[in-house]
Amino acid sequence: MKGAAMKKAIPERKYYLDNLRMIAIMLLIPTHTDVLYAVYVLMTRTNLRAPAMLFRNLIDPWWSGLIFALAGITLYHSLTRRSLGELLKERTSKLLVPLFFTLLLFMLVFPYLFELMQNGSADYFKFITNLVNRSGGFDSLPFLHLYFILFLYPITLVFAPIASFLQRHAKKNPTDKASFVSKLPWPLLFLFGVIPFGLQTVLIIPLTSIGSTTYYSVSKYAAYFLLGYFLLTEESVMEKLEKYRFASLGIFIAAMLLLFFAPFFALRRALYHMAGWFACMAFFGLARRYLNCGGSKIFRYFSKSSFAVYLFHLIYTVVSFYLLLKMLDNLFLLISLTMLCTFALSFLTYEILKRFRVTRWMFALKR
Repeated sequence: MKGAAMKKAIPERKYYLDNLRMIAIMLLIPTHTDVLYAVYVLMTRTNLRAPAMLFRNLIDPWWSGLIFALAGITLYHSLTRRSLGELLKERTSKLLVPLFFTLLLFMLVFPYLFELMQNGSADYFKFITNLVNRSGGFDSLPFLHLYFILFLYPITLVFAPIASFLQRHAKKNPTDKASFVSKLPWPLLFLFGVIPFGLQTVLIIPLTSIGSTTYYSVSKYAAYFLLGYFLLTEESVMEKLEKYRFASLGIFIAAMLLLFFAPFFALRRALYHMAGWFACMAFFGLARRYLNCGGSKIFRYFSKSSFAVYLFHLIYTVVSFYLLLKMLDNLFLLISLTMLCTFALSFLTYEILKRFRVTRWMFALKR
């Protein structure tokens, strides 16, 4: 009887969040393939420069906001099942430990690849050297995709104790937060996108990415994290997002079009930092309606393996692209095979590493 009561107390898993996170991670492979292709175009085929970064430009404005909002939701639900100490221990093993070993792997593999490329072909090495120069030097390469963990871990360390206190207090002294949020009309929810835009100028850390300077804002990411925690964990909000999912999608598309074509720089800049919230409004509603399918073996497998894909995909994208570049002249085939090889090698790596306890611990892999 006691076991049944405990089982009932555990919240039902929201599979659409897992599936949305998985899809977001999978989008990194075509995005980073596009980045490599863009560098190649800039070096060799300047007449194709305009469409080279199209896919990346379509993903970049909103991807980080969506993924940090998901992290905020995850923290809320994790604290309903774990104590603060258990949560911090879990986050250390699932974030800090794999970050350390993945960075170590990148720092060992990239110099080896550079040596092979230098000895194999002068032109090939020149290409790689140009890529590294555009990346601000070799030291910045490993952080191209790992910045998410790099920022999420300290944000969690700072906010988790506060969140734990708030949830304990809420159980003892129920407030009217839910009723307040439930009364908000759906259009007013879009106004919360002003928060990350307003905070993005605080605690800016400039890092250099391929082809341009990218500004990673701790406060902006923390804003999306907190919006996820406080707002997107309310079922009343999620019900609104599901109900108006297509209207939200239309507003998101309109915002993205304005981001690219609006004549005013200030408007484009604001939309860039608010795009993540518009994406949350659209994609959470769509996912809640169409992706809440936890029983599917395919979705369960991709969800379990997605973190391994996130950790390892970049090195396979780089290796596949440069090796295939020496053999193929057709750019469409080059890009397609690069993505196919990256997916295949990432999943193969997951299948191998998940079988050993030490590698599961090193990279926080699920069996």
